[in-house]
Amino acid sequence: MLRTHVLPRWGDVPLVRIAHSDVQAWPAELSDRGLAGASVRKTQGVLSGVLGLAVRDRRLVLDPALGVALPALEQGCRRYLTAGRLGALAEAAGPGRVAVLVLGYCGLRRSELAALRVRHVDLLRRRVLIEEAVTEVDGKHLVWGTPENNSRRTVRSPAPWSTPSSATATPGPRGSARRPGRSGSRC
Repeated sequence: MLRTHVLPRWGDVPLVRIAHSDVQAWPAELSDRGLAGASVRKTQGVLSGVLGLAVRDRRLVLDPALGVALPALEQGCRRYLTAGRLGALAEAAGPGRVAVLVLGYCGLRRSELAALRVRHVDLLRRRVLIEEAVTEVDGKHLVWGTPENNSRRTVRSPAPWSTPSSATATPGPRGSARRPGRSGSRC
């Protein structure tokens, strides 16, 4: 975003020449070029961060990006799989069947599923405790942390995957995680 949107527009403009009215007009320019509302907001956030740093470094007295009105986020139509379609998808996933069912029925994020441990699953009460998430960075490192927005929670699990006979996933070595999107690989 910095190279593709911010620098072409603002790279040659001295900080003291950036006016609030120019910054206010910029999101409309980005929208006219076809950027979605979320992308406009992210791009504006990059510029705002740079200008905020200039204020903290006392290169600017006021941040010209303060109070800029941004486009509304488009709410896409959410589509959900029926139980039958989710079951068909799970069967087609082969060894990933349980993972597909957990994601589909419990609404977990991939990073939360990858961090699940046996102690987080209570088959008798049909509950899954979500208290960790793990993401892969640069294809090399795993970063463990709390779920998005610190949303530690307990979710109910439905019968189709929570019976002991259907729990066929094999755990990885202690402290390891299944990498999302990589069938059977462990780290």
